[in-house]
Amino acid sequence: MENLLDKELFREVSSLRKDVCEIRLRIGQNTQVRTKSEKFFLQYRATREKMSQIIRRATDDALYAYEDQISAGYIGYKNGIRIGIAGDCKWNGEKVVVREVYALCVRIPQEIIGCASRLAESDFENTIIVSEPGAGKTTLLRDYIRLLSMRYDVLAIDERYELFGEGITMRTGPCCDVIQGVPKEKVYEMSIRTMSPQIVACDELFGAKDLSAVRKLVSSGIKVLATIHGKKLDECYKRIFQRKVYLSDDPQIGTIDRVEGM
Repeated sequence: MENLLDKELFREVSSLRKDVCEIRLRIGQNTQVRTKSEKFFLQYRATREKMSQIIRRATDDALYAYEDQISAGYIGYKNGIRIGIAGDCKWNGEKVVVREVYALCVRIPQEIIGCASRLAESDFENTIIVSEPGAGKTTLLRDYIRLLSMRYDVLAIDERYELFGEGITMRTGPCCDVIQGVPKEKVYEMSIRTMSPQIVACDELFGAKDLSAVRKLVSSGIKVLATIHGKKLDECYKRIFQRKVYLSDDPQIGTIDRVEGM
């Protein structure tokens, strides 16, 4: 983080002495910080120039190499840190082009060993983790993959480097293979043919393409572990996933509220 943030912001964040999960910078506004248990504001205010400097550091001054990621609304930084981008955008007929950045959301992954132990105690069934954004589902998913890979061959699709960090800097488990940097729907079929996994795991299902791909995996005899944003689960997902895990941020982020089908 020291190499990503400017000295003033890094000093304020470091002085908190808390596990920071998210830093939100908005032009002209006080910077918002989220920890496992609370949200609050710092004195630090971002400017266009300060945010441009963060982007330059995150991309090693090679914006062209990150065009596809930026078009998808983020930059993948080191150790699983992801920087979300909002601003003035344009559709050029093929992809989104970000013309000016108004806000950055720096998400810092938390590796909590053992947080999925309760789920891993029983035999695995198709499982989906449901929660609102920022409630800890990726942290739970990461540990669940690690524990499952002690008993099963698991293939993790780490589309945006959030699960294990670019270059795999977090623990994956003894029988876990990882595909990184490619959209989920592009690698489902490839994964079946080349890796023969017992379980395919991925983060943040979204839209008809992901739903169709999951159905194909299940019909091929491969079990699926996934996450999805929301409070409730649509019937189409309920029919696929026998086990539903609902998360809450009360009393802290990542709290398992209830488990259905276990």
